[in-house]
Amino acid sequence: MTLQNVQTLRLVLGAWTAVAFAYAAAWPMYFIMPVFTVMFLSMPIPWFGWKMAGQLLFRLAFSLLVGLSISEFLLDFPLICIPVYGLLLFFIYYNDTPSAPPMAILFMTLGITIVPVMGLQSPLGSHVISAGLFFNMALGLIFTWLFHGLIPNSMAKLSPAPLVKKSAAPPPIPVPVLKQERARLAFVSTLVALLAITIFFSLNLSQYALAMIQICFMAGSPGTNSSIQAMKGNALATCIGGIAIIIAFNLLVAVPAFSFLLAVTLYFSFLFG
Repeated sequence: MTLQNVQTLRLVLGAWTAVAFAYAAAWPMYFIMPVFTVMFLSMPIPWFGWKMAGQLLFRLAFSLLVGLSISEFLLDFPLICIPVYGLLLFFIYYNDTPSAPPMAILFMTLGITIVPVMGLQSPLGSHVISAGLFFNMALGLIFTWLFHGLIPNSMAKLSPAPLVKKSAAPPPIPVPVLKQERARLAFVSTLVALLAITIFFSLNLSQYALAMIQICFMAGSPGTNSSIQAMKGNALATCIGGIAIIIAFNLLVAVPAFSFLLAVTLYFSFLFG
């Protein structure tokens, strides 16, 4: 098998097992755990270790606590809440460096945005979703570690070495980003994310919270996501995924059986993997 085959097999079996386990046990917010598992397994890197996994959990826990504090004390005071959000977002975007854990921006913005949005509906809802997000992400990391151990990259068959070895060029040295440029990029990202948060909170669009999170996440990489090619790719992926969701949903409505759910999950996992 090639490395791509190994990664695809790991993603498919990991997603299928996570869905089977989560939907069979059905604990609170169980449907989020397979999402976390697929997010981590789809990254084209080996298992990043429990030290970095602990850093991710710590960042999520910290952002959830901040989100709970905003939900409890600041939602009724928009003139204070909005500047606080601006400072938090600038801090998150400015401190996103190559040494940060993968998807650090996503998990930091996840806690400070979705928890207060749920708090608009019910104070208890923000506490429930905080506990559910942390627990399901921890389980997602465990499943990721498990399937990286069961199906490691070492299973890939290495291609034979060439007869004549050529001297490999030295890897490019990463150019450090100046503090002024980091501050400028963080400021631009903060303006975009803060505008989205203000609109969603003002109109109480809690049902579209995932869109707000996606905007905040994409705003963290303006150099990558602002190009026409990147926007076309994101739009195409969204359309394809939306069509697949409609098809899968109608299939499950027609045949509402657990075994059929697993079959549909396996098929779409192979298709997209």
